Amino acid sequence: YRTVFLVVQAVVAGWAWVHARESRSPWLWRTIILVGICITLFTIWYSERYNWLPYFNVVHAAVVVGGFAVLFLAGSILFDLIQSRRVSP
Repeated sequence: YRTVFLVVQAVVAGWAWVHARESRSPWLWRTIILVGICITLFTIWYSERYNWLPYFNVVHAAVVVGGFAVLFLAGSILFDLIQSRRVSP
């Protein structure tokens, strides 16, 4: 059933890529970075299940991902505000 949505996801990803390149928006890359960090941390949590890494439970992963997401998005918005004030007289 998951493959049914593959075409829709591919169309949305393609549209996002084209739109981000046309508008020169940094938010697509910021989103890719954020999702990449989330996937990495939850992969670390999942690998603990097989005792590959030291203890790292889902609460730790969720707190780290949540904290990183808040800081990353706040920093991105702050950066955009600073950039817009430099451009505008």
